[in-house]
Amino acid sequence: MIRIFLSIFVFNSFAVAQLEVFFNYHISISNPKSEIFEIELHTPMIDSQTITFGIPVWSPGSYSINNYWEKIQNLQAFDSLNNELEIIRLDSIRWQINNAQSLNRLSYQVKDFDDADFLDTSELDSTFGYYNGTAIYLIPIGYENYEFQVKFFLQDSWSIETSLDSISPNCYKAKNYDELADSPVMLGNALKRWDFAHTGIDFSLIVQTSKDFFPDSTIAVIKEIINAQTKFFSDTPITKYKFLFYFNEDSDRFRGFYGALEHLQSSVYYLPYIEKYELDIRNNFIGSTISHELFHIWNVKLLRPKELQSFNYFEPVNTNLLWFSEGVTEYYSNLLMVRNRIIKEEKFWEEIINKIEESGFVQYLDGGSSLAEISANAAYNSFYSLYSKGTLFAFYLDLKIRKLTDNVFLLDDVIKILYEGYGKKQLGFTENDLITIINSLTRTDFHDFFKDYIHSSIELPHDYFLSLVGLTRKGLRPYFGIHFFLNDSDETAIDYIEENSPASKAGIKENDILLRINDFELNSIENSDTKIDSITQFLHELPAESSVTFYIKRKSKTISVHVNPILKERELSKLVNSENMSYEQKRFREKLLYGK
Repeated sequence: MIRIFLSIFVFNSFAVAQLEVFFNYHISISNPKSEIFEIELHTPMIDSQTITFGIPVWSPGSYSINNYWEKIQNLQAFDSLNNELEIIRLDSIRWQINNAQSLNRLSYQVKDFDDADFLDTSELDSTFGYYNGTAIYLIPIGYENYEFQVKFFLQDSWSIETSLDSISPNCYKAKNYDELADSPVMLGNALKRWDFAHTGIDFSLIVQTSKDFFPDSTIAVIKEIINAQTKFFSDTPITKYKFLFYFNEDSDRFRGFYGALEHLQSSVYYLPYIEKYELDIRNNFIGSTISHELFHIWNVKLLRPKELQSFNYFEPVNTNLLWFSEGVTEYYSNLLMVRNRIIKEEKFWEEIINKIEESGFVQYLDGGSSLAEISANAAYNSFYSLYSKGTLFAFYLDLKIRKLTDNVFLLDDVIKILYEGYGKKQLGFTENDLITIINSLTRTDFHDFFKDYIHSSIELPHDYFLSLVGLTRKGLRPYFGIHFFLNDSDETAIDYIEENSPASKAGIKENDILLRINDFELNSIENSDTKIDSITQFLHELPAESSVTFYIKRKSKTISVHVNPILKERELSKLVNSENMSYEQKRFREKLLYGK
């Protein structure tokens, strides 16, 4: 009897100790219409005099600075007797409690992000809720590697979807804060769910929509994409994965942004609802978006730049390799689909020409002249170029490696070597590591190639690389790099000038008033609603070698400015087979698309 009693005593003591080594979040939504998440954080015994809690300033996969702290309300701390403890605010994102050994729980609220791009923030209304972990969960600094649990207290009709491991009804766990933050949560009273297994992975497709959704074709394409990507890496690093889809059915709620956000064991999609879209998922943007997010399982969730290997949630990301994380992913998301006959070759080339068209325009928006700068400044500026110019650089890098080695080596090999040597070992890689691998395969120094096209604003040599696969661009138009708007006086004014464009070099400035282009009088356009379109069309239809004179009013003076446009791809461009395409060009293209 004594031995049994002692065994029970030891077991119970161990169980109590176990209960004290994790942080326990309670998430309540008592009134969804309030758009407020009510949160309690129950803490284990703290073994220091003070403890500091912080809220992240960015989210992995998004990279942009987010003012999550602005949405935190009524933060309070209590001991086990419900006595309130003093909280000292250290700065906008950190709070300190001095008598930490008495701490039992924190209580606070988080207001949802009204009309924000909610993939990396939060959303809540009467029927639906969503949050990204970094928008909700405070970090107990110094305790990030403790276990975390999350328990939800919701209306009976609401369900919960997250990739966190379930330990009991409405209760989940994460092995550390990184996993907690990387596991978004979708809530609601009308979520639709389909489960399926493939390649040893348990998948769930969760959809928030009040309209009809037929999952069969979506699931079929997902399976094909998974086949292609696991075959590429010869690896399946996950055992479960959730697709969380939110379809916007209300055009009034359009936020000017659609997209997706990757996580290791899930991905979240904010997309427009398209009637019967699933019937053509292979050929619309949804299929390629799914492929992109799945490829991120390997490239960026496991294979990361050195600066991202260990997350500092309180400082903005600063790496010049985000072009690799996003551009290489975007390139392979489509290349593997065509290589495995999921999409047709025409769709792949359509995506390439779209990237070429986008690359010149979005670089201006991104506030940087090189991919390295745009990567490094992603926290503060937009970074669309990572998806356009970054994709094209990956494409041309692949072609260059193939050309130098006669298709013996390709970018596939570079990625696989990086993944084996860095990703699987949880080591971050540098640009020099990347170049060293390429140099060793090709026996050629790629430092100048990276210097020219990653670290400078030199335009990528599109025509040269396209010629390697027997393609040429058709539909080139005069390019000025100038954008217009109608001011309050209904005058055509210069909205902005693209950097290093012909208009910029000629001296045209923002807010100049445009009066005439050559002999084309702007006041002859009677319909102001179509004025900008008419001007743009006139410029597009000018002969290729035109020298154009812009007559503009600057302050009180009228001046003329001569602009020599350059030929550049614009909308409606397309790729066509080169005349007299050689056998070598055809063979090179087939090797690229369908086999080594």
